[in-house]
Amino acid sequence: MKQLFLITLAILISLPSSTSQINAKLMRYLNVSDTHITFVSGGDIWVKTGGLPEKLKIPYGELASFSDDGNHPAYITKITENYPFKRYRGGLASDVYMYDMTAGKIDKFTDNIANDGQPSWSGDMVYFLSDQGEEIRLNVHGYNVNTKETKRLTEFKDFDISSMRAGKSDLVFEAGGQLYRMDLSRFDDWVG
Repeated sequence: MKQLFLITLAILISLPSSTSQINAKLMRYLNVSDTHITFVSGGDIWVKTGGLPEKLKIPYGELASFSDDGNHPAYITKITENYPFKRYRGGLASDVYMYDMTAGKIDKFTDNIANDGQPSWSGDMVYFLSDQGEEIRLNVHGYNVNTKETKRLTEFKDFDISSMRAGKSDLVFEAGGQLYRMDLSRFDDWVG
């Protein structure tokens, strides 16, 4: 009888609890805004604004960043700015898209042979990395959503920028093992 009790207890202990955490091993590329948490799972962008996360109604996406109004995620369809795609030119090069969640409309605002990635919103700007240019190095570019104008904002020639995020008033990025902080107010005349 004692042996049956121990076996039953061992089975009950090994069963998952109803309050256990969700297995997040497939969750990647987390991002947070004032109103949204985004992540990628299974090649889809998921958004959490309150209750359960919801899948965005786009065919495929990675690395989403939300506008201040919470209705316009900027995202890429594939990650190509890292090895083995460095300096890649071809049909798999990534572009940056913006999804209007209210209208259900997708706009592609980069369209070139370069690798574009890591979009990050700040105000009316989407900042992203791109290896456009003759040196084929990842540098910061900005897209003004009002004027639809894109401009290169950094000029690194020896190192790629490997990681970048925008805050409300600053960009933070890494290049060549150094951490940089860029004051976005220096572009006020362009952002308007």
